Amino acid sequence: MSYRYFLALFPNAVERDQCARVVTGLQPLLALRGTCIDASKLHLTLHFLGRYENENAALETAVTTTCSWIEADRFTLTFDRASSLAARRAVAPCVLEPTVAPPALRAFADQLQAATGIARDQEFRPHVTWLHSRDRIAIPVNIAAMTWSCESFSLVRSAPDRYYRILRTWRLL
Repeated sequence: MSYRYFLALFPNAVERDQCARVVTGLQPLLALRGTCIDASKLHLTLHFLGRYENENAALETAVTTTCSWIEADRFTLTFDRASSLAARRAVAPCVLEPTVAPPALRAFADQLQAATGIARDQEFRPHVTWLHSRDRIAIPVNIAAMTWSCESFSLVRSAPDRYYRILRTWRLL
């Protein structure tokens, strides 16, 4: 097992509850097997920082220091479709995503990648994973639009027990 580190956007409580209601309705509508991800874990990964065998205090310190200097404006993000991502395993992530990602989101994700100096292992595709399923959403499905007000971002450590620990949060301007 390993520890995963990432920088993420989390919805506020109202947005999180709305998202949970939407995905709870989508699962039976789309006949997807599996258990929905706990609403407290719903997030959008801005930049994945890697997997490590143990907690990585040096990484935590370096990213905390770097992110303290980041300046970016707040923005809104609208999720308006559900789809499945390609999976390398039998179980695929079912996600909510924007039809069009706002330029501010892409610029912010690029800024974080450049600041941390940790390369991406795949192209940035903004999404919120809400289910891992053996079933797939064959064609993206339009959903009622949900808007997140992105006012902060967080450094997160995911432990082997899948517990998410928010190590630090920074406000956007």
